[in-house]
Amino acid sequence: MPKQGKQGKKAKDSRGDVLRLDDISNAVSKIELMVEGVDRDEFMENEGLRERVLFNIIVIGEAADNLSKEFTDKHSDIPWVDIIGMRHRLTHGYFKINTELVWNVVENDIPGLKRKLGQLEE
Repeated sequence: MPKQGKQGKKAKDSRGDVLRLDDISNAVSKIELMVEGVDRDEFMENEGLRERVLFNIIVIGEAADNLSKEFTDKHSDIPWVDIIGMRHRLTHGYFKINTELVWNVVENDIPGLKRKLGQLEE
């Protein structure tokens, strides 16, 4: 029988928390590389860059949504609900995406998430 996710959903595959964390870490690293040396104005003007960043934020949220409840409960200092919520807003509100909010996530939340993920590895 397929494993139940934390929301009571059936897991899409048998990938475990470690691989999902790798997905999150890889997406964080990609975002950092994409925006290195980029200021707010350049981000706002570069649609291709924004779309690549959005995709990786969605990857982060999707991977977070599929982490086990045990894992997210154990690491409740990471704002999993907010991360998943951002993914839902971006995925389901395509024509209403607030690019200023996305820039704030890139500038403020991604570095904090990277620090928290680094602490998990210690």
